[in-house]
Amino acid sequence: MTGKVKLISALCILALAPLAHAQLGTPAEDLGSDKDRGPAEIRGTVQARPIALFFAGLDANRDKSVSAAELAAGIDADWRALKPSVTGKVGAFKIEDWALQTLGSREAYPTRLSFDSNLDNQVSADEFKNRLTLSFTEMDEDKDGRLTREELVYIAAPRIVRKEARRSSNRQYDERRPGTERQRRN
Repeated sequence: MTGKVKLISALCILALAPLAHAQLGTPAEDLGSDKDRGPAEIRGTVQARPIALFFAGLDANRDKSVSAAELAAGIDADWRALKPSVTGKVGAFKIEDWALQTLGSREAYPTRLSFDSNLDNQVSADEFKNRLTLSFTEMDEDKDGRLTREELVYIAAPRIVRKEARRSSNRQYDERRPGTERQRRN
């Protein structure tokens, strides 16, 4: 091998070493910390999709899982709360309001566009039910017709996270914004 190939191989191995540590579940070695920053570590985080908030709220019997019957009852109750018009539909903006109240954000998935399958800017009871049922089915990993708490969360891909140390209290300015004075805290 030439010197360049050896150097590139060595750099690749060094770059991938922290990922190997993450696979083993151990924190990575210090990746160039200095006095303002703590050591870096690699970790995956447990996260939940916004729709998991809706599903968890449907657990009527409090058995820590959501059945198909609880899903149907919850969808029906939320649909009635949307107060559809005489046409039996609700506007897309009502779906956004539902998402804000139920999922925590108007932009949370499923979005108003994912409910509106025929793109008429209206959502019918069937579109509402079908979208939520599809999300339920997608999250039901063991396909038993129930969502357990374990199925409501997932492990996000590991990433390098640098622990930031608090800046020294005797600094009187913010380095990110030159010319700004920072008051000392006592």
